[in-house]
Amino acid sequence: ADAISVDVSDFMTNGSNNRVLTATGTDAINAEANLIFDGTNLLMGLTSAVTDDIGHVTPKIQVEGTDKNSAISIIRNSNDVNPSYLMLGKTRGTSVGSDTIVQDGDTLGAVRFIGADGVDRKSYGAEITAEVDGTPGSDDMPGRLIFETTSDGASTSTERMRIDSSGNVGIGTTAPVNKLQVAGDISASGDFLGKSTSTGSFGKIDATERISIFSGLTIQNEAALSIYSDNRKAIHIDHDDADEPA
Repeated sequence: ADAISVDVSDFMTNGSNNRVLTATGTDAINAEANLIFDGTNLLMGLTSAVTDDIGHVTPKIQVEGTDKNSAISIIRNSNDVNPSYLMLGKTRGTSVGSDTIVQDGDTLGAVRFIGADGVDRKSYGAEITAEVDGTPGSDDMPGRLIFETTSDGASTSTERMRIDSSGNVGIGTTAPVNKLQVAGDISASGDFLGKSTSTGSFGKIDATERISIFSGLTIQNEAALSIYSDNRKAIHIDHDDADEPA
């Protein structure tokens, strides 16, 4: 058969390599200068993919601009309580569509906050990751959230806080065993309030080193303060023995 030659300029404008085509009428097509697919990466606002320079990866979808509209939005309109979703996931498979099970410690997703350092965009100032926190199984995916920030003089982040699969929060520790466990000093400008589940006990503080009180101690509501050392009561102060607040 004879070859057919078509002059695309008759119905297409702005033609150039890899530009995505959009219809501008019933018989006209435009090659979008700001929307490019190079066979691997979808680019918006770029003419070529930025490779291995965005937080040490080459994103398959890249959006870049010069104003406040350099943004991505996901909005759901429905007359119910359900939200829109941003889903990050992982499998241990090696092909598209695989459901090979992940393992304890695998990172399921991460949000990385990067900044140009004058040379490239590989440095990041903070990161939030979700990891498997236990043995997964069918309809069973224990997880933990890890929050990291980058120290001055560094280019990668360090863990500062985590919430594990039991709901325990750790700051300065990777293995919290209580609802809140802090490794390091704590400062508070307000009141410290605690209530124990034990009968007749309002609250307790366990310390392996020392507790310092600099601004006085008030005991109210017929309460008492007991201080133990080596499981033996060393000091006991009744409400009547304590100074009333001015």
